[in-house]
Amino acid sequence: MDNWSPTAPAVPYTFDNRKFDSSNLLEWVSVSVRHGLGGQLTLGPEGGRVYRRRGAVVVEVYSPVDRGLLRLDELTTAARDIYEGKNLSQVMFNDGQILERKPDGKWARGDVSVFFTYDETK
Repeated sequence: MDNWSPTAPAVPYTFDNRKFDSSNLLEWVSVSVRHGLGGQLTLGPEGGRVYRRRGAVVVEVYSPVDRGLLRLDELTTAARDIYEGKNLSQVMFNDGQILERKPDGKWARGDVSVFFTYDETK
């Protein structure tokens, strides 16, 4: 997560399917990429067909339940702003959305989804 610089102090983050211990953390973030439906855009000979791929970067933000929603809002907004409206290595990131989840145990959670598209030629 390049450019992950929410209001200080730095917040630890992990990626999907990585070993990570959150038991002693005050707040933390988990990042995953989920591909969705796509399809063929052009016809033609092999090597010239274009396929549009779609998906989302999903960022789960965890903050303690006793801190109110302000900090959770700061962190989810920072996560959305990393990707929304950006074009990184020909991956176009479009609309981002924030969904606040019901607190569970010691964590308040906000989910950020930023949808992307890219074209693949084969």
